[in-house]
Amino acid sequence: MPALLGFSPFVTPGSLRAGRLPDRFFQPQALLRRAWSLLEPGGVLFILNQGKEEAGVQQLLLEKEGLTGDAVGEITSVFSPYKKSRYGWLLVKSR
Repeated sequence: MPALLGFSPFVTPGSLRAGRLPDRFFQPQALLRRAWSLLEPGGVLFILNQGKEEAGVQQLLLEKEGLTGDAVGEITSVFSPYKKSRYGWLLVKSR
């Protein structure tokens, strides 16, 4: 079962600029659409967002694409506490 992992994708312009990337790379809808298109049936897409705001934006992006999955909720780390809470999404492409 192939899987794609999206750790902290740039879903808001502020996060893109904080990463010092040019604005032309801000295409969250296209990135999501492309990632989903690469998955074969039965494939898994796991997305991890920083903070509730980005998780909310991610939910809107998923809805716009007609994608449904499970909101995993807040993710914590025993290795290194996050400065911002992390929230996960798990989607499985239908067969």
